[in-house]
Formats: sequence, C-alpha cells, structure tokens
Amino acid sequence: DGEYQYTFTTISTGNNSKLITEIDMTHFKGDVIGNKMLYRTSISAITIPRTVKTIFNQAFEDTNIQTVFVPNTLERITGTAFGYCPKLTEVVFESGSHAELGNGTFYHNPLLRRVVLPGELVTLNKVLFSYCPSLSEVIIPTNLEIIEPDVFSMCTSLETLTLPATIKHILVPRDSIDAYKNATNVWEQYKDLIKPIEE
Repeated sequence: DGEYQYTFTTISTGNNSKLITEIDMTHFKGDVIGNKMLYRTSISAITIPRTVKTIFNQAFEDTNIQTVFVPNTLERITGTAFGYCPKLTEVVFESGSHAELGNGTFYHNPLLRRVVLPGELVTLNKVLFSYCPSLSEVIIPTNLEIIEPDVFSMCTSLETLTLPATIKHILVPRDSIDAYKNATNVWEQYKDLIKPIEE
C-alpha cells in the first residue's frame, strides 16, 4: 500500500553528522525516537510524528533546531533530548499534552526564550531549563505540584514566574531554606512551600 514501517535508534554518520541538514519523517510509523538519533546533525526543523510516544536522551542534542512543536500524543521525553541546541528559541507543547519531561530536557540552550509546557505536567524535574540565559517566558500548567532543584538555574532573563495554586513543594538545598523563607521578594508568597531536597 506504499506505506513503510521502520524504527530508527540512531542515524550514524561518524564524523559526518553535520552533513545531515533535514529529515522527512512524514512516513515514520515508529513510536520511539531513540537515544542520539539525530545527535549533532545540522537539522534546523523537524515535525515530530504523532506516532511517537517517547523521545530518548540526546535524540536532538546539539542540533540546529530552532523551534519545536510537540504533539499531544507524546508521552515522555527523557534526559537532555533537546539539550545543547544553540539555535533553539521556542518550544510549544500542543494543548492537551500530558508528556513527562526528564531531568535536563532543555538544558543549556542559550537562545531559548519561550516555552509552553504540557498542560498536565505535575513536576518540573531537576535542571529542566538550567543554563538557558535567554529564557524569559514559561507557561506553567495550572496543575503543577512540584518544582525540583535547579530547574531555572542560570535563567538570568526570567524575571517573572506565575505559579499555580496547586504547587505543593519547591525544593531547595537544605542550607538555603532560611534564605528562601526569609526573602522579601517574590519568594515571600511561597515560604510555606519551601522544602529541603531529600539527600
């Protein structure tokens, strides 16, 4: 019938990975984008197929992707799947998305400015946006409950963050508890939610 079913785990090009500048996944029927599948390629755009349920660690790491639209059929992104993307500026999860995000999913993206998170997300995992100095807008889901350590570490352009009433914990280093609870800036309103990182 002219349709193909195949699964990639990695596109291996050795030292020539930068030669890959685009990939057409129109006929991709797999449910996984594997670890390092497009790692260090020069692709600048991709449409994530609706068949994909999981994107694994480093799948798009160190690529030239500029924007990412994630369909609401995706269930999970692990590790730094979109980490170290020097040209990434925007990530939008489709309305109704329930994807879980791993530690450092968007780690170290210097130009990332705007992110619309999955609407059903309940935890912002460790170092999710660490070292994204241009990040200035994050649309937080209304049922978020937990913010783990260093989610926004070194996000120096992020001046305002509106947290939903569903937040249960904001985890900080044990030796910083008093500093957060006694702060007179925005932290004041969240002092009862500040909890130590379990070590």
